[in-house]
Amino acid sequence: MKHYSVYAIGADGVISMRIDLCLANDDDAKKRVQLIASQYREVELWQGARMIAEFKRPH
Repeated sequence: MKHYSVYAIGADGVISMRIDLCLANDDDAKKRVQLIASQYREVELWQGARMIAEFKRPH
């Protein structure tokens, strides 16, 4: 299992929430974050210092 961090970014550009996940791989992490991302304006998925994906809700 790999450790991932999910960050919700507010309209002001500041992190408003962090979720830690342990999943098998990047694809599983992206699928999980897509469910979370629909609730926030912008969400970033990281594994350590490596950004995996960024999800932005259309304006």
